[in-house]
Amino acid sequence: MPLPNLNSPTKVEGKNVLIADVPTTASGILVNPSGSNLTLRLSSYYVSNIDGTNACDVTSYIVGSGSTPAATGYLANTISVPADASLLPLTKDSNIYIMENQTLFVRASASGDLSVILSYEQIS
Repeated sequence: MPLPNLNSPTKVEGKNVLIADVPTTASGILVNPSGSNLTLRLSSYYVSNIDGTNACDVTSYIVGSGSTPAATGYLANTISVPADASLLPLTKDSNIYIMENQTLFVRASASGDLSVILSYEQIS
């Protein structure tokens, strides 16, 4: 599992993940499988409440499945997003990496309330 050299990568591709309806059970929205030889750098992460009336909580975390028990790091933990508002748990000013064998999960406290746009760079 050789990791890419971040000082002189072979290739950097910009990508997006779009989730129209964040589920109430944790869903892996960005997976970097073991053996991918990639590093994923999170650029920006928008959570929008599309419900015009009610606030909704978002929880988002990274799980590394290479350890037992799996290590978990939270980007957002039950943060309330007001109706018709957006939350930016991560901006380009922060460098968060998804290494091999790690997954970014997200869940909402209510179905049909939240959408997500996640921008990232796939580095090889």
